Amino acid sequence: MPHKSRLNTLPGAIPLLEQLPIGCRLGPRCPYAQRECIITPRLTGAKNHLYACHFPLNMERE
Repeated sequence: MPHKSRLNTLPGAIPLLEQLPIGCRLGPRCPYAQRECIITPRLTGAKNHLYACHFPLNMERE
């Protein structure tokens, strides 16, 4: 993502803690979600950032 670019938002409402989805917590709201997202993604690091996503965009692993 270019420096100082506009951040995208996800549609929908954030679920209550008692009603979190199975697997990736953003899966139901994510436009890139796929079947694999029902498995909780591992926390991964790249470029001094951490993320937990099976399909991260624009990420180069160190």
